[in-house]
Amino acid sequence: MKEKRKRKQILKRSLIALMAIALVFPMMITGCGDGGGRGGGGDGDGPTPIRFFRVAVTQNPETDRVLIELQERTNTVIEFVTAPWDQEATRVATILASGEEIDIISFAPAGFIEYSRNGVFIQLDEKLQGDRERWFNLYTLAYSDLFSHVLVDGNVHGIPMPVQPGGGWIAGIRRDWLDNVGLDVPRTHEDLYDVFYAFRNNDPTGTGRETFAMTVAQIFNSWWFLVNTHSRPIGWNVDADGNLYRVETGPGRREAYRFMKRLFDDGLMNRDVITIRDRDLDINDFIVGNTGIAFSPMWAKTLEDVRSNHPEAEIELLFPIPHNPEFTDGASTSTAGWQWMTSVFPATGNNPERAMDLLEYLHSPSGRKLMSVGIEGIHYEREENSVFFGINLEEQGRDWDPADGEGPTGHPLWWGLSSTINGIIDFRTYEHDLLAGLQNASTFVMYEDLVRNPFWDQRKLLTTLSAEEQVPIWLESGSEHGGRLQGIRQEFEARMLLESADDFDAIWDEYVATMMANGLAEMYEEALAWWTANR
Repeated sequence: MKEKRKRKQILKRSLIALMAIALVFPMMITGCGDGGGRGGGGDGDGPTPIRFFRVAVTQNPETDRVLIELQERTNTVIEFVTAPWDQEATRVATILASGEEIDIISFAPAGFIEYSRNGVFIQLDEKLQGDRERWFNLYTLAYSDLFSHVLVDGNVHGIPMPVQPGGGWIAGIRRDWLDNVGLDVPRTHEDLYDVFYAFRNNDPTGTGRETFAMTVAQIFNSWWFLVNTHSRPIGWNVDADGNLYRVETGPGRREAYRFMKRLFDDGLMNRDVITIRDRDLDINDFIVGNTGIAFSPMWAKTLEDVRSNHPEAEIELLFPIPHNPEFTDGASTSTAGWQWMTSVFPATGNNPERAMDLLEYLHSPSGRKLMSVGIEGIHYEREENSVFFGINLEEQGRDWDPADGEGPTGHPLWWGLSSTINGIIDFRTYEHDLLAGLQNASTFVMYEDLVRNPFWDQRKLLTTLSAEEQVPIWLESGSEHGGRLQGIRQEFEARMLLESADDFDAIWDEYVATMMANGLAEMYEEALAWWTANR
């Protein structure tokens, strides 16, 4: 108890500054016989209580049969601590500053390096190396070269959460709308402008009702779709003269904003682009037929939803992204895009080994199948090679709202609890080449989608075209300044969009200067040092 009180005092003192960072950091948009973690409690004990922070949890571990089954298989009692997306950073900072007892956090806010060095998160090297077989999946993730940027001073303080690059998000377009307005699938940014114009002004539905090409929201994926028409989806790039530069203040990003300004001023973009907070509005407007382009993480579901309203709908994927080749090849993800959050184990937790067991099981084949599709014999009849037969939508509907998942194979907690890959990673086969393991991970699919839906494996499609990240590490200066810089960027994005086009270049220059004065200059110095030593 004395040691725990001392640790809490250290946390309170060391985290005051980090609280300020997290309060302004907006979130955009965490076995068994098959290689999972140990199922039972230690030394024959009863179920182990596990407090688990994960943003936006709506499922009840006492009533959701998938979560009940998970607790039985892992001999745990799980309590979810949660917060809305826009309050995540503040809630996590409060938890850590107060010394609240919590066993796992799906961590994304700024400050990971500082938190780790201050002893906020348990250093895992001794545990992972001391019992590698027990936590084989976690060991492989933690020590893979692919995720070396997560190490702090060479040590493991968290387990990377694998994610299909870009989250699997790809834009799709109504091909039947294109036919109605006499256009082809856009390949360049100018083609895309023509589509935005025609879908707004040329009655693509033939009904005379108001339509837009796309519902765009600054803080969600539809915004980044437009940004990537002129700008590669990476943090650092190299210009033609071999100079390293930050993409968010580089020439491609400037031209992307200029392109978006043109769309906005010409009345081709929704006027509430800055104020939208509904992350589903982009897809929902597309489903009901208000728009002809949407960004979706799973077209197997979106296509079905669209055709329930519009049976005539024909969809084609916009991959690569329509783009200006002077700045980008149309990639929507990067080589550094295989990780999203990090699963950390706070020093204030009571059950670190059992929490690690739970996470190990969630990465196992049976854990992935359970969290993605549910219980065999209840939510589906059988599974063969990641193909699920006899999906029972009625039984699934008793445990989750299908609208909160991603199609028939999408329990709401399949993503972001341990992994956001809707399938199985073969950690054993690809122990020494995790990148290949991720690229060759199975993809869960219901049999009906396998035979009727051409987009069921869209997540793997993104890995075929990736921009190369030039500085694939977490910068200590980025951890310190990232939240503030993101807020500055969003402020100036709004100004460039809403203020007079005559002032665009002046606003851009002010934006770059403000970013440099608020930490970007330090990030440049650190990034350049790494790049010079490692290129």
